[in-house]
Amino acid sequence: MVKRELKTGTLAGPYLDYVIMESAAAEIMTYEAQVVPDLLQTDDYARAIAAAEPGYATDQQREEAVAARATRRQAVLGASAERRLSVILGEAALHQAVGGPGVMAGQISHLVRLVDDFPGLTLQVLPFTAGAHAAAGSASLAILRFPDAPSLGVVYLEALSGGVYLESQEDVARYIRAFALLRAAALSAADSALLLSGLRK
Repeated sequence: MVKRELKTGTLAGPYLDYVIMESAAAEIMTYEAQVVPDLLQTDDYARAIAAAEPGYATDQQREEAVAARATRRQAVLGASAERRLSVILGEAALHQAVGGPGVMAGQISHLVRLVDDFPGLTLQVLPFTAGAHAAAGSASLAILRFPDAPSLGVVYLEALSGGVYLESQEDVARYIRAFALLRAAALSAADSALLLSGLRK
């Protein structure tokens, strides 16, 4: 396990390290229990998340963070033909009123458009009815796999104090198994799209 401390500046050091590795990944697998993942956020949603982030002291820091995440989204989604992006989203994230009803309506509409526009993206919703599941003890996780080393990977666990990377084959394999179980417990991609479309109305 590698722990990287927070750097000074707008974005945490572990997050910057993650962005660099993410740009080289052939596959990104991410699970979020309560918020829409960075890569799928609208600017308004990202701005509401940044406003609640205790690590930002000024509006300028928040705006810089929002802009950095927007650039990252464009880079990853713009290269969607080159990598696979699998997202499992906890149903709670669709009901947490981040930024208020207008922001959430825009965010859900954005998710529907992304599912339609990016064939490399697979989005599944983990419903409340799934009950206990393989990531019940984790609010967020990301797994990166790389084209030159498909048997290896990196797990990133985000936290308020920075981030933790798990890099051993044993740890990565454990999280890949957990992600497979999450996929099985989640709604299918088609049923997830129907759920999102229903929430948009």
